[in-house]
Amino acid sequence: MAAFGASAGPAAAVTPPGAIGYQDQSFAPTTGSITGTKPESKLWYAHGSWWAIMAQPSKQNSIWRLDRGTETWADTGTIVETRTTATRADALSEPDGSLTIASHSFTDSRHDASPKPVGSSTGGYLRRYTFNGSAYVQSGSPMLIEPYTTETLVIDRDSTGALWATWTYNFQAWFSHTTPGDDGAWSPPQPVPGVGTLDSDDISSLVHFGPNGGNQIGIMVSDQTDFSEHFAVHQDGTSDLLWDSKPVPTGALSDDHINLKASADGRVFAAVKTSEDTGPRPLILLAVRSAAGVWSTDVFGTVSDKHTRAIVLLDESHRLVHMFATDGQSGGDIVEKTTSMDAPDFAPGTGTPVIHEPPDGRLNDATSTKQDVDGSTGIVVLADDDDLQTYWHLDEPLGSATPTVQFSASPAQGTAPLVVTFSDQSTGYDGQARTWSFGDGSPASNVASPTHTYTRAGTFAVTLTIAGAPTTRTVTVAAAPGGGTTPPPAATTPPAAVNPPAAPPSTPLPAPGTPAPPAGGSGATGSTTAESRDPRAPRLRGVIHLSGRRVSTTISCTRSGRASLSHRGKRLASARFTCRHGRAVVRFKLGPKGAHRLRATRKPEVSVNV
Repeated sequence: MAAFGASAGPAAAVTPPGAIGYQDQSFAPTTGSITGTKPESKLWYAHGSWWAIMAQPSKQNSIWRLDRGTETWADTGTIVETRTTATRADALSEPDGSLTIASHSFTDSRHDASPKPVGSSTGGYLRRYTFNGSAYVQSGSPMLIEPYTTETLVIDRDSTGALWATWTYNFQAWFSHTTPGDDGAWSPPQPVPGVGTLDSDDISSLVHFGPNGGNQIGIMVSDQTDFSEHFAVHQDGTSDLLWDSKPVPTGALSDDHINLKASADGRVFAAVKTSEDTGPRPLILLAVRSAAGVWSTDVFGTVSDKHTRAIVLLDESHRLVHMFATDGQSGGDIVEKTTSMDAPDFAPGTGTPVIHEPPDGRLNDATSTKQDVDGSTGIVVLADDDDLQTYWHLDEPLGSATPTVQFSASPAQGTAPLVVTFSDQSTGYDGQARTWSFGDGSPASNVASPTHTYTRAGTFAVTLTIAGAPTTRTVTVAAAPGGGTTPPPAATTPPAAVNPPAAPPSTPLPAPGTPAPPAGGSGATGSTTAESRDPRAPRLRGVIHLSGRRVSTTISCTRSGRASLSHRGKRLASARFTCRHGRAVVRFKLGPKGAHRLRATRKPEVSVNV
């Protein structure tokens, strides 16, 4: 181990006979399953190479590069986490070639665990890196996202350039986001709408999705108190109070395993685990949300197959879904199944072993990239044996596919002057000449990732052409204030807290009489006026969330008690609540008449008496 310095050469790979995949370096003295956790991505493909967040002998985490000629990893010496206590990270490779990493102090919460207290060494931090032609270099100082010890912390960026994060803490799922153009300005954490009190074992994840590069953020939350999965959708650039939050109809009891990907046509692909315990029942599912918002599921593995910790990757060039999982609940082989993106139908059985440690290894926690994969990238999956404290990886070629012209734009909307970075994501053209037309009459470009400034308002058709094959998407630019054009609605972002509190802050309460977004029927989410009439009672702190026949709200409290829900003076429901750590989520179940009353009005005028 002394051979590793701040920047070491390739680690010696010694793969035993009978193995599948590649045995990598030790991560000792770090302990635990270091390639976890389920929704996070530890790998990415950029600048012609695969990269990973891996541990040094000092217990610090750094950026490593895979040498595919020797199938060995080399430590670049670029640190992503200086803490030597348990940490985990999530990596986001940006279209302009830079890198964003969120790392956090880690706990495997388990069921009915008390939240870890905030301390000087806790919290999740954001770090940004630029690429200097051979390695990543940190840009600026780490920025605090949230101050807690959590099981997961997942990030993604929306079309306005805002960065989003989600995590669970203190029996609640939370989200926060930055101001577009400023990754250091984070909004105060807010509860994910439509989700009530969770088990401490539950987790959340998020993904940016939608057609033509995406215009929505989706947050999925496991809920083992009512054994369901929730999916909340937010339109880019709108108020933080506007969400569409609904349960995911999986037909099975939920567990706390989630891994998300998004396709170019606006679909969301989710690998989820259930809590089913009967042999033929589904244990691992692929849940697919159509561009119209309709969910469907396909069984990856049953209870008898004993899979766990599944991840999903998309190969759009071949129109294939690749799913990887462990074939034993406490470790085993990493197995793979593939199916059509357009008509998912996995074959029965455990799948094909793609990483095997002889004689009966205990590999677990497969992790890979947030990105799509194709013939130019192949697939690299990282796993670990936490007993022997060694990394293992798979390097799977995908082969060439039909050439596809595609690109991303970040941001795809905003106010003039708007600086947009375009990134060529085409496949199958092997470096052929390209031409960019920016749609505003400016000169064309032929670089891979041009940056263009739009100085006037309008909707511009941007076209990338390679070998005579064009593809087009739009960039929408609003006039600056006073420029004669009303800019698009901006996200309602409260100022970031300078010193984050020890307990999560609550969503601000609308002023009495403020019109709420329409309930809109089953599954809609809105906010209403709310009040606590007894001055000695706990104080209502959060907006009220409406979802079908369920209503929930968050209160601050000093003791447990009972609350009643009224609509225009008529009592609709009551519910007991349990006060935990100064907070409680009150969840009401409405009867058919009560649900109809709320759906029938655009101004619910709900009050809660505690």
